[in-house]
Amino acid sequence: IADEDNDGIPGLYRSRVVADGPSNLKIESDGELVPGVESFRVTFGLDNSGDDGIADTYTTSPSATDLDIAVSARLDILVRTSNPDFSYENTKTYYVGSTTVYGNNFKEIKDGVDANQGRFYGRVFSTTLQMRNMAFRIQMSNLTP
Repeated sequence: IADEDNDGIPGLYRSRVVADGPSNLKIESDGELVPGVESFRVTFGLDNSGDDGIADTYTTSPSATDLDIAVSARLDILVRTSNPDFSYENTKTYYVGSTTVYGNNFKEIKDGVDANQGRFYGRVFSTTLQMRNMAFRIQMSNLTP
């Protein structure tokens, strides 16, 4: 989440790691994917038993070992309008995964100054995705020879 185009509105940006010499890596931005993104969270469902493909626990900061047993990913994204509505004061509380965001904190940053704080509408979108590779591995392990 950043405001790389300096329009005062945050957005979801894509970055990539590129080699800048034989042993030097750097991160480059590929530009904005979605404007108006205030918050974005991913929660991974882990199958600790390893036998049924059903998440037993959930984590927002998985280790490399956790990612090996991840069977699902829940994506939560909070987007807000790009233009303020001066007749509206946002007093809502938004739950983005395990994070709480307050609508009265939505603002524009113009010339280094906070502007129009709390004058934007927001909405949370959520979806849960099954990790296909993990599901296939479980199906294959349950086959009898």
